[in-house]
Amino acid sequence: MLFVLSGIVIGILIGMLPNFGIYIDSKHSIYMLLLILAIINSIFTIVSKKNIEDFKISYCFIYIFIDIIIAVGIGFISDKLGLPLYLAVIFAFGNNIYKNLSLLVVSLVNFKRKA
Repeated sequence: MLFVLSGIVIGILIGMLPNFGIYIDSKHSIYMLLLILAIINSIFTIVSKKNIEDFKISYCFIYIFIDIIIAVGIGFISDKLGLPLYLAVIFAFGNNIYKNLSLLVVSLVNFKRKA
């Protein structure tokens, strides 16, 4: 729990710095958004898995890599076509994150009841 709180505090402090040396051009902001959403979606999908016996770190990295490739690929296609196709990716990842988060909360509540 201490690691989580320290990570949150460090993230807030870094986010509050005005010029931290990281500048993202506005034409690449959609790609960064899709990249972050793909990583968050993959992490929540991996964490919400029921069978811990099937957990292999190589599969996790492959899953994250495939999510990133699909998200950035659709973002690139939508950029070239001039259509906002990336909104479908944002919607799909948002729904998937919500579903996995609700499964995680239900499993934690059930775990607390058993203990």
